[in-house]
Amino acid sequence: MSEFDEEAEREKLRKQFEEDKRKRESTERMSELLLQGATMTDTHCDSCGDPLFRYEGQEFCPTCQVRTDGHQSADTQQSSTDAEPSESTETTMSTQIDTEDETVPADDPPEPDTATTTDAPAASVNTPSDSGLSTAHQSLVATLTRFAKRAETTEDPDRARKFLAATEDAATALNALNQASK
Repeated sequence: MSEFDEEAEREKLRKQFEEDKRKRESTERMSELLLQGATMTDTHCDSCGDPLFRYEGQEFCPTCQVRTDGHQSADTQQSSTDAEPSESTETTMSTQIDTEDETVPADDPPEPDTATTTDAPAASVNTPSDSGLSTAHQSLVATLTRFAKRAETTEDPDRARKFLAATEDAATALNALNQASK
């Protein structure tokens, strides 16, 4: 009987680890979008609850690729309801991204050109990317503050959890942005 409990605990830990890994990957995607100039909005996706981003005039969810105009493929609709996206879904998402217009940000955005990123100190040279990081930093701080206040004032525990999750996502993205700007 103890072997069954041990195996159940292992499975529970595996699921928790997979969920943590999924959250880290999602946060990394959001950080990359911020570094590329996308703006995190104060609204969240109805499908997955992650914050929506705005890039070149289009709002979208980086996790499930839902655009605010409601456009979503059948494959991504299925993946937004699954707790753990499968490899085939991620392959389909990347294929979909390759076929879409280049102006729509990808689920896994391309790496920035090394020619545009510099290791020069931010204080000595004020480049356009510095102002973009500053804007992203200000946006994240505002988002973090707003959702923390909303979590504090709401009476509904489910909404409070969602606000706290959004706060945690913003804090993680802010931390990644701070690390990237060093």
